[in-house]
Amino acid sequence: MDKQSWYVRQKARLAYRRGCTLARQGNHQGAIAILTQALTDHPEPAEVHTKRGLSYRALKQLDSARQDFMAAINCADNPATAYFYRGQISSDQGQITEAISDWHQAIAHNPNYT
Repeated sequence: MDKQSWYVRQKARLAYRRGCTLARQGNHQGAIAILTQALTDHPEPAEVHTKRGLSYRALKQLDSARQDFMAAINCADNPATAYFYRGQISSDQGQITEAISDWHQAIAHNPNYT
């Protein structure tokens, strides 16, 4: 890996941490903006999609949250967490059958998921 690509990935990791901090502080709009910047170069895009999805959920932007969780499912090595949170979105929207299906998928990917 050359210095420039290492630097770009480190910058994306820093943006990810900054976005997580903003989300913990309740600044979900700011977190979404920073996490969106981190998404392009972060080595673990599933983590970024999941965190951004949680901020969208906190803002009640459930369709955007669902899209992020679906993106995380598609690119994660172990999508258990993304399935769990997508199930939460389905539950929030009254889609109980879909929620249960996603929670089953979370457990299938990680039997110890709680």
